[in-house]
Amino acid sequence: MSDIKRMLIEGNLRFHLKISQDLENIETKSKLPRYPVLILTCMDPRIDIHRIFQLDPGDVFVLRNAGNLCSQDSLRSILLAIYQYNIKYIIILGHVDCGMTKINLLKLKQKVPYEFLPYTSNETLDLFAETREFFKPFNDELKNIKQQMETLHRLQLHN
Repeated sequence: MSDIKRMLIEGNLRFHLKISQDLENIETKSKLPRYPVLILTCMDPRIDIHRIFQLDPGDVFVLRNAGNLCSQDSLRSILLAIYQYNIKYIIILGHVDCGMTKINLLKLKQKVPYEFLPYTSNETLDLFAETREFFKPFNDELKNIKQQMETLHRLQLHN
């Protein structure tokens, strides 16, 4: 772990040095993205939004979670993006070979430390259903993207 920590710290220091040198070329006043777009995508590290869409940092908002789900927490960020930052377009970017299609809920439930269990269930008799509802695994990536789009349409979000 110390090698990883050192690598990240050194990378951040190099970034900070480069940013300091380029400060006059960097727009630091606006918290708004260049384009009125939010991309909801998976936390999978293989997804490089900037490379996929040929974007620069600051061009769009990027929101990530396991399975690119329109969950209650992501909805908080989506509402802020729309009503505070005037975002006009939401892109849901899923991908093939998503880890959410491979989750073994029984094994996961056994691995989650006991002190976190109250956060994953409402203490009903059906702990498996509660765990499934909390983690929201799915079998079909394309169907999941369509379901997330339907969720956003049902909410009738517009600015």
